[in-house]
Amino acid sequence: MIRMILDSATMRVIYYTADYNENIALVDRTLCYDYDGELPKGMSLNNSWNYRLIGNQLVNTQSAAAKKPSLLDSNRKEAQRLLIEKINQARQTLLPTCHAGEWVRRLKLEDSEFLAQLAQILGHQAETYTNTVLNLKKQREQQLKNSELNRIYYRQKISKAQSNEEIIAIRDEFANADLLTSQIK
Repeated sequence: MIRMILDSATMRVIYYTADYNENIALVDRTLCYDYDGELPKGMSLNNSWNYRLIGNQLVNTQSAAAKKPSLLDSNRKEAQRLLIEKINQARQTLLPTCHAGEWVRRLKLEDSEFLAQLAQILGHQAETYTNTVLNLKKQREQQLKNSELNRIYYRQKISKAQSNEEIIAIRDEFANADLLTSQIK
């Protein structure tokens, strides 16, 4: 027989002893259990927390050691994260400054009366203001396309990189680039 101290919430083994005369103080969330069986092979006081009492059996709950990513994989993942951050930062400049601004932009393109009223308020000719609105729309669309092309381009370059030096060079390249203009070479 082996006396075990278990965590009452998880039934994990905290401590065990074959000495029934040992004075064991229980604290909150612990319980004492007399185990009538053999300890599993490899179980020791150093790894007893990996064992859980399920029914009347001690089961090793330690999962296989997770494979640690290589330095290259870690750097690749961080470069991908930085790329997304940089793309989002660039695209932020394309967003309207006011709530529902996208709807207002759409209304300018769909409602000629609304567009004429805006032109009058701003002191512009309706035709001139219409051309300005259309040109801004085309410019924003092209910048958005460029940012997406750059995102895919740099993502591919990062994925194909064979060394940490290559990843750092790619990161430096996109970090210093205007991602709203074409960077594809």
